[in-house]
Amino acid sequence: MKLSELINDIDFELSNLKRIEQESSKLIFIVKDNKADIYQVSAAALMLAQFYNGIENTLKRICKFKKITLPSGEQSHIELFQWFSDIGKEGLPVFFDAKNKEGFSILRRFRHYVFHGYAFYLEWDKLKVGILSLEHLLQHFQIKIDLFIKRQSGGK
Repeated sequence: MKLSELINDIDFELSNLKRIEQESSKLIFIVKDNKADIYQVSAAALMLAQFYNGIENTLKRICKFKKITLPSGEQSHIELFQWFSDIGKEGLPVFFDAKNKEGFSILRRFRHYVFHGYAFYLEWDKLKVGILSLEHLLQHFQIKIDLFIKRQSGGK
């Protein structure tokens, strides 16, 4: 994979992440102070899960670019996340440091629950907190991605 292809792939994922962040914010406005119904809860849960999927898709593309075989098995999502955290893996950047690691970890765990659990057990207030964190998490991720791309392009 060429750097230009990686940049295009990452731009695609980041634009989708931004759209999820914007659309999920609209959902908070729609619900306001009312009790969220099952459809709104389901929509919020799906958006949060998809947000983390976009993060993970980006990490996978970077591994492909770096010619690093992706982890497999039951713990693969955790392992991939750890490769880009302060635990690290040789050849990969640290995107998730002590300052923001927990926010992304919550989304990763939540993603698992959404795909293996039931929406009617989810609590709107927790979903709302997750949605409200997306803008900050996306900004942090964008900064880390931009720095990574700059270094790959020969910049310091």
